Amino acid sequence: MTDLRRWSVTLWTRFARLQRFSVWLLLVLALLAIRLPLLGKILYDDSFITFRYAKNLVEHGQFVFNLGENVLATTTPLYAGILSGLYALRLPLPEAAGLLNMAFEAALLWVLIGIVGIALAARGQSGSPPTGGVTNLAYVVVGGLAITNQAMSFASSGGMETALFTLLNAATLLCTLRRAYLAGSALGALATLTRPDGIFALLALGVAVLIRERRLPIREALVSLAIGLPWVVIAQVGYGSFIPHSVTAKDAIAPIWPMTVGLKLQILFYNPLRVFGVFAWSLASWAAYRLVQAPYRRTALPILLFTALHLVYAFLPNNLGFDWYFVPLQIMLSVLAGLGLALLFTPTGAPAHLRWRIGAGAVYTLALLAAIPYTALGNHLLALRQDQIHRQGMLAAVDYLEAHVPAGKTVQSDSIGILGFYTDYRVLDVMALASPEVMPLVASADCTDSLMLSAAATFEPPYIVTWIAQPYPGYRVAARFETPTIPFLVYEHVE
Repeated sequence: MTDLRRWSVTLWTRFARLQRFSVWLLLVLALLAIRLPLLGKILYDDSFITFRYAKNLVEHGQFVFNLGENVLATTTPLYAGILSGLYALRLPLPEAAGLLNMAFEAALLWVLIGIVGIALAARGQSGSPPTGGVTNLAYVVVGGLAITNQAMSFASSGGMETALFTLLNAATLLCTLRRAYLAGSALGALATLTRPDGIFALLALGVAVLIRERRLPIREALVSLAIGLPWVVIAQVGYGSFIPHSVTAKDAIAPIWPMTVGLKLQILFYNPLRVFGVFAWSLASWAAYRLVQAPYRRTALPILLFTALHLVYAFLPNNLGFDWYFVPLQIMLSVLAGLGLALLFTPTGAPAHLRWRIGAGAVYTLALLAAIPYTALGNHLLALRQDQIHRQGMLAAVDYLEAHVPAGKTVQSDSIGILGFYTDYRVLDVMALASPEVMPLVASADCTDSLMLSAAATFEPPYIVTWIAQPYPGYRVAARFETPTIPFLVYEHVE
């Protein structure tokens, strides 16, 4: 009887794994269907900053934006190093980065399925766990929300480090849930090398060790330091600080950046699913309420702590609110939404109560399943429009500059990535990310327009390329490129 029971448990476990793999495979096919049409068609200016670092490292042996200027304007040394390998193979970086990010997203889907499975399995310790069908529904919802997330869609297809960063964060949380703390520490350190806010995953892991294991996370800290400390030393010696200059510049420019709390709320709660967002976030709130109760509390601690830390981070005054900053938080809210849906269908309480919850679960299921294709289509149309704007604006300006401006000239711009990657000009970054000499002007500026004017007056670059149309004393409009929104302009200094 014991052998028969063991055999039946083994068979059921293998069947559950097969179901999990089948759901993951379907999600990956959906991911490819959504991402492949956008491959190479999204021009994210920030990703091209990292592309130029990779290009200069391979071609000139310098991990810099402008050759000869040791300024750390990228916050993602790990991702830039990976891109350097792709560039060394002579692969076109925008397309290669997009394909690589699809692989990262496919791995992320598997990790998210693992997180959801462990969180729901905690119910089995003191009651009936969700059925296989309910668990698979949660997998589909979480995966569908993840691959149709607007910020993830644009950042991944546009070559940003967001997919890798989110994968490493989620993998750190999964290891924490499985009590594989040393592996989680290594992954968390890599997440921090991908972007500084990866430290939140390490903090969640450390608190979990402290509470669940009743000990200090000393071994875990040593693993993280062994991975991260070499880069800290290299950056301190090579750039004068291991804190990226872009972080300092963004902090300085925050007072003149038009980022309100209302806009952050829109990016966080409306943009990912548009009108359907109310369903996801109300489910996430319900899940958070349930997960702080037994039997989920100790299992869900890292998830809830990581989410809370990112909520605080999102609303810090110096957080400029670029949409890709919000992706880890949005993905965790999607995880909570999937968990909340599964918990609605979990058989607890009186029959009348159960019928009410099943009815609510059916409504939420229909809403979220409708939100996934609706959002995917909306993302696709918006991405193509933004790409059209950049191609008719910045790329057209790049072609003009290369045809009319000699090599080695300085070009001032408020959008430095695309310009920097496709040309070899020295770029004067008016936002000061790659140009520390602009920092003194930031404190006296009251808006980006006035900062553009003061930079032009102070440094007198031969050319200015910008979306900001205004008179620049001593300059004339050399070229104007119309886009579906505002024109992109090239100004030339008049001797």
